[in-house]
Amino acid sequence: MIRVTGDRELLRRWLPVLEGLAAKAEAQDRNGNGLPESTRTGLPGTAVCPTGNWWDQVNFGHEDAYVCALSYRAFRALADLEHLAGNLSQATHFEQRAERIQRIAALAVLVAAAAGIGAVLLFGAREAGRSLFSENPLFTIRDLDVASDGKLTPTLVREYAGLRPGLNLFGVDIARVRATLARVPLVREVRVSRHLPDRLEVRIVERTPLARLMVPKTGLCMAVDRDGVVLGPSAAASHLPVLGGLRRDLWLPGEKIVEPEFKDALDLLDLCDRTRLCQYVSIRSIDVADPEHLDLRLAADERVTLPRHNMESKLRRLATILKTIQSWHLQGDQKLDIDMCTESNFPVAGLNRAF
Repeated sequence: MIRVTGDRELLRRWLPVLEGLAAKAEAQDRNGNGLPESTRTGLPGTAVCPTGNWWDQVNFGHEDAYVCALSYRAFRALADLEHLAGNLSQATHFEQRAERIQRIAALAVLVAAAAGIGAVLLFGAREAGRSLFSENPLFTIRDLDVASDGKLTPTLVREYAGLRPGLNLFGVDIARVRATLARVPLVREVRVSRHLPDRLEVRIVERTPLARLMVPKTGLCMAVDRDGVVLGPSAAASHLPVLGGLRRDLWLPGEKIVEPEFKDALDLLDLCDRTRLCQYVSIRSIDVADPEHLDLRLAADERVTLPRHNMESKLRRLATILKTIQSWHLQGDQKLDIDMCTESNFPVAGLNRAF
């Protein structure tokens, strides 16, 4: 209207009012990102009058896209009026404000569009994945190949893992199957692999029992492997050495025993197996109660006191002593008590001599 009438006096009277309204709109940019925020909360039931939208009572709130569009047009028009009034600095200010709204709003639209496209693509990919893989009868499991190197039968493994022929090869959650089987106390390692088009392979490496734990409260013997994992009573074969002297009196399958005195006993048994010294030092039981040494009972009822330090060298020396004694073919029921805690000249009670 001002451009048509050329009424500069009217423009002079109205500019302060328009600039005041513009200042209020700028103040609505409370987070400083360039977009004026609605005076409404956006919460249901809180709008007391129509909002800036042309959807009457819809209470949008926050950075309303329609309000931002109106604000852009208003700042552009006000900049034009400031030019007509000769207020170049004010004109530049409102032009920059309008340009900032345009730039930020365009970026928001692009982000929203990208998110929408991403959602569509994700949905499409999922649908395509179901059609091509997880719901495709071509990938129905016909060969469920399950094997373990120990006592676990294929039937038990299938039951533990919830596997059966007829499932979809890509519908099987391999990570879940692996995690489920790894919770079985006897399982040390699990490998699960797909082989197209219809074969699922499961391979299990079981824990090897190394000793037995006597559980006072139940009277049961629980097997334990070289890592200290309790395997349960079914794996506790009678030929395994018995560990005693522990302060606890209850263990659960799958639990790992970490007491240092217990670890020394397991290290000793593992050492016997690895070095083949077990053919000379056949351990029947180990008492771990003493913090300085282990009390061993051997197959011929010999008692050995073995220090917890330098175990390998002391164990090799003990094997030499036992081989020497065996070569004498002693007669009678000598109860030998061998003290390996000295640095040399290890006394053997029952023979009244040292080695």
